[in-house]
Amino acid sequence: MLDLLTLVDLPPLTQDCLKRHFRLHPVPSDEDERADLLARIGAQSRALVTGYGGRVTDGLLASLPALEIVACFTAGQDMVDLAAAKRGGIRVTNNSAALAPSVADLAMGLLLSVARDIPGADRYVREGRWAHARYGPGRLMSARRMGLIGLGRIGTGIARRAQGFGIETAYHARREKADVPWRYFGDLSEMAQWADILMVCVPGTPETDGMVDRGILDRLGPDGWLVNVSRGSIVDQDALVEALRAGRIERAGLDVFADEPHVPKALAELPNVVLSPHQGSNTIEALQVRSEHLLLTLMEHFELSPATT
Repeated sequence: MLDLLTLVDLPPLTQDCLKRHFRLHPVPSDEDERADLLARIGAQSRALVTGYGGRVTDGLLASLPALEIVACFTAGQDMVDLAAAKRGGIRVTNNSAALAPSVADLAMGLLLSVARDIPGADRYVREGRWAHARYGPGRLMSARRMGLIGLGRIGTGIARRAQGFGIETAYHARREKADVPWRYFGDLSEMAQWADILMVCVPGTPETDGMVDRGILDRLGPDGWLVNVSRGSIVDQDALVEALRAGRIERAGLDVFADEPHVPKALAELPNVVLSPHQGSNTIEALQVRSEHLLLTLMEHFELSPATT
């Protein structure tokens, strides 16, 4: 069996899948313990699994001279120093194909919750207030225009779901896609001006860091909504709090934050935002698919057959 280093705590189901073909070695967070592990098996380790919170730095890669592949258990790769990996000829993969349907589902759930304030309505019923007055009106979601920031697997899944709600959809990406029916905006500011909803589903990279700033939020305007199911780094969180508080945008739905799991009090206290604890890919169905996809990626890389032990 090959040695496989793991930088994050993997669910038991995922560990069971990987143990069919690999010896798992969790990398300790304690520096001394980590140094001891890398001294023992670092030179021979050819594979590393990471996920959100498991930083793959240039220094770590330098201590793994035989490393061939970094397999991300997440859709994103922003926890990996991609430039260092490229210099070392190390392949970096992600799990976006396995995660996309679950994230797209949550995106639409957040959007509907933002439109109808479902969390607030739930509290209203539970607190026994319905008997005294009718809950306030929500907003019609299907009458709006949605601009997708990013049109990968997740963005495409959201766009297709939005069609069922009758939402007019457009997208912004680095380049126009020839095989999709949705309008393309090469300029994010222009799309924000056009849209009622900005849906953030672009990967977190140095290029996308802070791309939704005060200017973009102002373009979205006082009737606008922002939904983020990608990475907290893509939205200027302080500017978002200010815009929500001042009414420069109307509502927001957030599954990701700048410093997870820490959410600033100023954001948590706002009544016009729906918060979710990074649940986009966290479904029972996705866990099984993610685990099998991760195993298959590693098996294909090392040309292992199902009978290999």
